[in-house]
Amino acid sequence: MNKILSILFATFISLVIFSCTSPDPAALYGLTPNDPNNPGANIAGPRIITKVDSAGVTIEEYFSTPSGLLQAVVNKDGDTTAIDYNSNNKINKIIYTSSTGKIETKLYYDSSGKVSQITNETFAGIQTFSFQLSELEYNASGKVSKITQKLAFTAQPVNTDWTHYKISKMTYSGENLTKIEEENGFVTNNVFDPPNPQMGITYLIENFDNKINPMTTLPKEYHIGRSALHSVSLIGINYNNAMKSTIIYEFFPSNPIITTVNDMVYDSYNYPISAENGVRKIYYKPIQ
Repeated sequence: MNKILSILFATFISLVIFSCTSPDPAALYGLTPNDPNNPGANIAGPRIITKVDSAGVTIEEYFSTPSGLLQAVVNKDGDTTAIDYNSNNKINKIIYTSSTGKIETKLYYDSSGKVSQITNETFAGIQTFSFQLSELEYNASGKVSKITQKLAFTAQPVNTDWTHYKISKMTYSGENLTKIEEENGFVTNNVFDPPNPQMGITYLIENFDNKINPMTTLPKEYHIGRSALHSVSLIGINYNNAMKSTIIYEFFPSNPIITTVNDMVYDSYNYPISAENGVRKIYYKPIQ
């Protein structure tokens, strides 16, 4: 019996060493192997998004460790976003770099582990162009309900340096963000002037499916950090996918309304793998 086991073991080792082709990792992790119509689909276990493309052109690519720790994001223009973590493996810095400048975002946490403040410092070359401070509030469910931001065109501003503000208020239904209301205005001697009604923006997020938002495979703090620049980035923490979104710009005389209707195809584990009638593809990889 031992001799038979030894022969079988030796045969197995020989196959591993001398095989011309290694096992398809897609098959090992439950993907549909080599299916160009369903890239990274049907991963049975944990996953993370790796790329979104449109008509074969990469829109955004996400780089992470085998364990799923997001490290960098690169967009279609080659702009890069680097992610740094603190000792608790929570994001504490997001550095966006383009050909024209850099934005350094820092996240600060309260004693309960929630992001309480965010700073954004924009650089033109090595000089600070602007500095933004964001303070976050949460509702009883632990979701971001309000972001109050102040902007100054100097590094390390003092009270009299702030010139502009923006307040974003969020409304939720269950696990999904459904509405963002932004008001903007000027700051005088560190006091907010009344909001300018022509500078407001409202986002409506509607008609949710019962599937899984692919952006939830990324760290929640990544979306919260980005929301200090664009509050609509908080959509990334929604559990489900919105089939309809509307932007209402108050600062145009005609108050234009832009509505987008979405469609999606899902894999057997309820993750979207394509949208826009198959033009946009969503790729994933398994987390080991």
